[in-house]
Amino acid sequence: MPARPTQALTRIALTLLALNAIAAAQTPAAAGPVPTFEVATIRRSNPADRESHRQDVQIQAGRLQLANARLITCLQVAYNVLPAQIAGPDWLKTESFDIVAKTAEAVPEDQIRIMLQNLLADRLKRCPPTCLPWARTARKCRNP
Repeated sequence: MPARPTQALTRIALTLLALNAIAAAQTPAAAGPVPTFEVATIRRSNPADRESHRQDVQIQAGRLQLANARLITCLQVAYNVLPAQIAGPDWLKTESFDIVAKTAEAVPEDQIRIMLQNLLADRLKRCPPTCLPWARTARKCRNP
């Protein structure tokens, strides 16, 4: 029996929370606040690009670019885990996004991953109803 949209959303939120707790436990305490992206955009990939199944991931000092990246790939990059370590609905492997994010100054890759974790958690909880499958099928959107 397939999970209802609200159950799927709850599982994703719990998975993100658990991955964030694991990452926080493995990350040494920072001397100050975690740097944030100065600017970041997340958009659904162009349908023609989604058909190609080609993904591009680039992480450089102070810059992150994910092109046509499936949501499972975004989570892999953010939490530095293997696909087998991520559980969730099938659309994690089919919904694709383009993400471009920049910091004010160059920061190490591990900090960019932490910033991506926070960006995904923030943007996905505020996602408009047409953005993700669970929101399209849910009767009520519970966006803050």
